[in-house]
Amino acid sequence: MKDSVGMTRVVDWKPLIGRIFPTLCAAILFGFMSPAAHAEGGCPDGFFPIGGGTGGWQGCAPIPGYDDGGTEEEPQQPTRSAYDNYYAAAWHRDSSWAWLVTGYSNRTRADRAALAACNAAMGSGCTTAAGGANGALVISRGVEGDLYAMSGADKGKAEKAMAKYCKEANDECEEIQWATAPALIAPSGQNVPESPRIYGPVNDPHRRYGALAWPDGGADAAPTREVWIVGGRPSPDKAASDVVARCQADSGKTCSVKLAGSDVYIALTMGDGVMGGAASASSVAAAQKRALDFCRKTYKRCREAGFFDLVAEQALRYDPEAFGKPWFTAQSWTKGGKAPWRNSVWSVSGAKDMDSAKKAALASCYAETKDECEVASWSSNSKVALSVDATGAVHVLWTAWSNDPAKVVAKDCAAQSLDCRIVTIIDSRLPSTGRIDVE
Repeated sequence: MKDSVGMTRVVDWKPLIGRIFPTLCAAILFGFMSPAAHAEGGCPDGFFPIGGGTGGWQGCAPIPGYDDGGTEEEPQQPTRSAYDNYYAAAWHRDSSWAWLVTGYSNRTRADRAALAACNAAMGSGCTTAAGGANGALVISRGVEGDLYAMSGADKGKAEKAMAKYCKEANDECEEIQWATAPALIAPSGQNVPESPRIYGPVNDPHRRYGALAWPDGGADAAPTREVWIVGGRPSPDKAASDVVARCQADSGKTCSVKLAGSDVYIALTMGDGVMGGAASASSVAAAQKRALDFCRKTYKRCREAGFFDLVAEQALRYDPEAFGKPWFTAQSWTKGGKAPWRNSVWSVSGAKDMDSAKKAALASCYAETKDECEVASWSSNSKVALSVDATGAVHVLWTAWSNDPAKVVAKDCAAQSLDCRIVTIIDSRLPSTGRIDVE
């Protein structure tokens, strides 16, 4: 029996190394290059292996519900579209304002809405002034009260077009109303409802006319010292006839209208000590600038000498030279209100100082009554209202020249539970002396 002998198989490694080494290197290299090499079955994150077995192939498929981070995908935003926004304006020949509307789905509906708002205030006779879609509308007033309407792609463009138009019309316009109607942005396909807006006058929209007049003169006539002004009239003819009649009655001369307008201001100037001229505009500042510009064409030294709102109901005689100077007035009556002078007041205005005004008022009273008189009121650069209440008592009340005497009297009498009626108003700057019967 042969002894058992241990045997060892000798393997030649060189051929194997030639096959294994490239494979091993490729595996190591793939591990460095592929960040998903650690995933299940050699598949990247979010996938699982499929195939294999006897099929001779292997692949990867996505894992249902796997979202590579655990967050839901944001919903897609709906598309949005621009929708037309129609606007329009309407006015009336007797109105000092316009009616503007925005927020309509078509031009016809916008026009109808503007006309309806205008006719509701004016009765009938309104017409459309302008309109469009997705833009802006501006209304301006000229120096004599004419209205202009202009539309544009936006407010700035409408204003620029307005300035050009007014210049070509030889007018100086100021904007008084405006409205914008940008396109409406909403989801595509959505039914966008109308959103109407109406912009109209707050107070009485009817025009109020006024005029300025002074006596006619030839080429050698001295510049006028006084002017006559009326305001608050319902028509231009009424304003003209009233101011001419008052001027001719006071001056005894033939007068004519020098300036007229509606819903504007008239400003006066003095140039080198004489009447420098007058001008009108939609605002006080613009009227004063125009009047000064006109004055400087002829005179070296020009200054403002007063302004008047033609909307206010008024009829007065005015001395431009007195503006800014301390002209005084005083009123007197019999002491104790003795008959037959119980309702009489003697007034002096246009005096150079307070003492002379008081003395002149007392002297005028005594000269006619030969009775003891007393000063009832004195002031400077003022308006003095003489009124009578329901019992027949006389009231003398003065206020600053720029104030409305009617409002001051109403407030004073209401505080005393009295119902007063103004008989006349005295301007301290206009020279006058005489008796006034307040009854």
